[in-house]
Amino acid sequence: MHARDFREQIYQWCANRRPQGEFAQVLVRVRADVLATGHPDQALVGLYHLARRERGTTRARQALCELVARNRRLRRVLLDRLAHSDFSPTDLGIFLQAGDPELLTQHTGTSHKLVDEQGAQGSLTTCWHAVLAGLPPPQWQAEARRRLHCKPPTPDRTAGSCWTSSSARHGGARKSGARSSLW
Repeated sequence: MHARDFREQIYQWCANRRPQGEFAQVLVRVRADVLATGHPDQALVGLYHLARRERGTTRARQALCELVARNRRLRRVLLDRLAHSDFSPTDLGIFLQAGDPELLTQHTGTSHKLVDEQGAQGSLTTCWHAVLAGLPPPQWQAEARRRLHCKPPTPDRTAGSCWTSSSARHGGARKSGARSSLW
């Protein structure tokens, strides 16, 4: 068996089955730790399929989010994939977790933020529309609130600031630089 055949077999297990228990964990670790090094796109696709099928755990989803957190191009690929998905509750949950505003508004060696790209804006708009239309409010309110309590960056500072929910409730002026955009 060649490496390509082995990767194909792993893909088939991820895409067409619902692996469980230790076998599912092995597939997550192989995708996240081994394939991500030399074949990050294949790792993303496999982790995405595993995350969509996992029950009783979020290990594959967490590994997927960690993978895209390290790579701007993979974040773009995942956003596009999610914007063209069937908008199942699982896909929308992946979006809510992977669409971290900090990651979308970072300058990572480029002159612009991912959120400034027209394609990313379209994917974000499509996914947020699906979230608001397809999930019950308790499943998305915390994420929307987190984004709405943020002030966008200004030319004199690269990071925005957020009013924490507790400070907003109590009329306080505590700020956190943790988030930088509505996205």
